[in-house]
Amino acid sequence: MRIPHSLSLAVFASLTSVAGAQNTFVVPSKAGVSEPGSVWNDRSDQVFTLWGSTSASSSASRAQYLYDVTDIPVAQANLSAMQVRAPWTNNVNAATYTVSIDVSVGPNTPTGASSVYASNHGSNQTTVFSGALNIPAQSRAGSWPANWFAPIAFNAPFAYDNSNGASLVVDWTTTNSSTQSLTSLEGYRLEGGNATFEYVDRDCPNSAGQISGGFGWSPTTLVPGGSFQVSISGAPPATPSYASNAIFFATGGVGTPFGAFTTPFALTSLGLPAQAGCDWAVSNMVLGAPGMYRDFGTSASVSISNVGIPNDPNLVAVRFYTQALGLDLNSGSPMLHPLTAIRWTIGTGAPVPVSQLRRTFDASGSPPTSSSVVQSDGLSAQFIY
Repeated sequence: MRIPHSLSLAVFASLTSVAGAQNTFVVPSKAGVSEPGSVWNDRSDQVFTLWGSTSASSSASRAQYLYDVTDIPVAQANLSAMQVRAPWTNNVNAATYTVSIDVSVGPNTPTGASSVYASNHGSNQTTVFSGALNIPAQSRAGSWPANWFAPIAFNAPFAYDNSNGASLVVDWTTTNSSTQSLTSLEGYRLEGGNATFEYVDRDCPNSAGQISGGFGWSPTTLVPGGSFQVSISGAPPATPSYASNAIFFATGGVGTPFGAFTTPFALTSLGLPAQAGCDWAVSNMVLGAPGMYRDFGTSASVSISNVGIPNDPNLVAVRFYTQALGLDLNSGSPMLHPLTAIRWTIGTGAPVPVSQLRRTFDASGSPPTSSSVVQSDGLSAQFIY
């Protein structure tokens, strides 16, 4: 039977359309379904991928990512391009980078990554892109996710086959930035715990007139089987008496009862020696432990580390609070001085199936050949095939 000419054109136009259709996959796969940082502290903005610096000794960088092949939904594909995106909360400035990207299927898993870049690559290592990469200006998105940047077209399709190794290795080398500044890109790390201010008392300066308002901590270890650590700023400098302090762990924060009071309340309400504006903000204390007083000359802190967290999955999402209290004798008379209260949430510790090596160039201008491995941490990317 003879097929009408018009129908023949329609059929072959449809086939051409299907043949030319592009498929995509996202790595880590979590980047396709879950906003980093929305539930757990698993956001890890990537800054070494597109690096720029005014420092002559670190004006270029190398960032290598190992994506576990078990997290890639296709077994074989001819990869023709890739895309990256900025964190949705960021504004992006226009910039042009000189970039080289090598891709391979390598022998090492993300958890078994070598500190030597070359050892992570497979025999099919291919330079898929080399040249100027233009990043357009972009206003912060209204919500997650931000739009992918324009595809980075490969010189030729890369034949991906998961039987060739354990990881899809993507190796970025950036040697120039038109603005001598970096572009932060979206990335993920393991699902660490969260921490935020519970109460900052701006009416309670220490004897040096400083307010306690900051703290440093480790989200990746705030998980079952990990350890708790924190360094809290705002302790008075040059005050040896502040070595007499305690960090209190509690189950109640602001708005909870403390005997006849409700947090926060003035320490003077308990008949304790303190400035009139100094408040206590946690309740139901379960532990008090001495903190380490560190004097930096113009500032000081109180810290605690290596407090073991039991390896109990029932602790995931458990919330607790801390507040430190020290003795400030530089006030002219003994005064108890509280630091900021902090709210903590224990994370899952679940890893993300990507690891990275990252390092800036040294003064010689030669690309680094090795770096420390940052496990369970890496760039969001979309591949086109």
